[in-house]
Amino acid sequence: MADACAPSTSANGTNPIITGSDARNPRRSSARLPVPGSDPPGFPSVIASLRIPTLLMGSRICRMEAHLVANMRVWRDYIGIDDRLKQNMWHIAPMKLDRIDRRILMALQRNGRLTNVELAQEVGLSPSPCLRRVRLLEESGVIERYVALLDPERIGFGMSLFVRVWLKSQDEETVQQFIAGIRPLGEVVECHLMAGDCDFLLRVVAADLTAFRRFQAERLARIPCVLSLKTDIPMQKVKLTSELPLATD
Repeated sequence: MADACAPSTSANGTNPIITGSDARNPRRSSARLPVPGSDPPGFPSVIASLRIPTLLMGSRICRMEAHLVANMRVWRDYIGIDDRLKQNMWHIAPMKLDRIDRRILMALQRNGRLTNVELAQEVGLSPSPCLRRVRLLEESGVIERYVALLDPERIGFGMSLFVRVWLKSQDEETVQQFIAGIRPLGEVVECHLMAGDCDFLLRVVAADLTAFRRFQAERLARIPCVLSLKTDIPMQKVKLTSELPLATD
């Protein structure tokens, strides 16, 4: 009769928790966990990739394995409920920046059209090492892209409004249906999935209230899964910036 406390085996007959030399050597084995910034793996691969300390033997090992499997099932269910939130749950580790990197980024945030020579002079470097640093910041994704910031009033988008959205359901299919309907709408310049009262929060630009009302009635409210919309109109723009605070000391 098989031992009731024997660790369970995977499809290929190997122990997914303790294998190879780790099972023979009662020492602490290395833990191979998901790397921050990567997509979370599926439940089977998580179980198969984990190794636990083998200091405890017999029934205590069984209890440890059972506890680990139970926790992994909770994790599997959690990431399965809202797969759309992976990028928020799996934090991308910040890149380590020194004082010069921060000075470069602050200068480029203020003026993205600086030439390399001008940038080097501003941060106190010679052109070649300055260019190398900028290239590294671009390749690492710290500098995502270079854009031109437009004055919305001068091009006919003088109003900025915030719209709270409630959906008919919060299941994955409904959420993805709404996201697919929002993406093509150029008037929606920000869209955030919310944890709170509403399901989504939008920032919408329009020429005036008449134009916004037409956009809401003809396009936004016609997304099939939308249950309710509420609009908040700001009275005054106090601060709006794309510049992130980077301390250089």
